Amino acid sequence: MRKSRPSSKALPKPRIKTPNIAEFYRSRDYQPVWTGPGAKYDARRSALLMALDAAPDHGLPRARYDVAGLKARMMAADNERDLGQVEVALTGALQDMRATCKPVY
Repeated sequence: MRKSRPSSKALPKPRIKTPNIAEFYRSRDYQPVWTGPGAKYDARRSALLMALDAAPDHGLPRARYDVAGLKARMMAADNERDLGQVEVALTGALQDMRATCKPVY
């Protein structure tokens, strides 16, 4: 993400097509999880991207999560709308990986 990112404002309310992701952000008053400023957000993003990049270790295709594409979107984000879209994309990727790797009992 660009260094000129606005500080801790809530993200604009993006059009979120996945109901549970939309509810998650509504419940957080649209506060970011991944794209906020500072070390806490940097660490979260890094951990998520490492997990997504390790998809093949879990039998998942690397291309499914397009880590390079997500990183490119983060670097290109230069306004609140773009950040909101990246935020939702990161959460969607995590949700997809979680659902795909869900243990079978």
